[in-house]
Amino acid sequence: MNESTDLVVRPNNEALMVVGTEDLGREDLVIPRVRLVQPTSALGGNAGELFNALTGESAPEIHAVILRIGKSRVLWPSEYQRDQRPLCASNDGIVPRTEFAGMYAEQCADCPQMLWGDNGEPPACSFGYSYLAADRSRDDLPFILTANRSSLKAARACNTLVKAFGQRREVVIAAQQAVSDRGKYYVLTFKLGEPIPSEDVIRYVAMARALGGITLGPDVGEENGSQAKEDAAPDF
Repeated sequence: MNESTDLVVRPNNEALMVVGTEDLGREDLVIPRVRLVQPTSALGGNAGELFNALTGESAPEIHAVILRIGKSRVLWPSEYQRDQRPLCASNDGIVPRTEFAGMYAEQCADCPQMLWGDNGEPPACSFGYSYLAADRSRDDLPFILTANRSSLKAARACNTLVKAFGQRREVVIAAQQAVSDRGKYYVLTFKLGEPIPSEDVIRYVAMARALGGITLGPDVGEENGSQAKEDAAPDF
């Protein structure tokens, strides 16, 4: 064949790179949010599935490699309305984000919105863990998932798995149904998945470093309004 028409196939089944992507930095990328679809959600997919805001696809479970874990907080208005914005948010659970600085407190620990009610009502400000992960079933597409409210217990189990195994094992993210006096809803579940081949572990460690500048803040629904509040499980 003529050299100009030869189809070049890279060894080791590496993905062919689109011309120009090598010049893209972190500021040129959007790391999609994955959200748990609740019975009242306006997201695509069935209740209990995990919806990717970038691809528009949903799946009952994700086989993921956790790259980073962050802590966050978000305060929503007490009455839900579509397209509302949070009253306050923190990207690290320590200090409010710049746009909310000083509105309630300088430090999250000093904020009255973190106090429990006299009758055991949970704090108005919700704490959460945000995970930067790679979806192994979608060519390692990175995503961010925030677990808060009723999913916190499961999230702490996930943290334990990641602390023990790092990028050497998959974490299978799914959901299970729960019932309360507010009705049926879904909470996240995390379980240990398959071992990761050693050559892939090296790649995931490098991927975590490459995405080190990504902010793991709370899910405040930047991609599609304030849907994030409705898609969170209730506070208990």
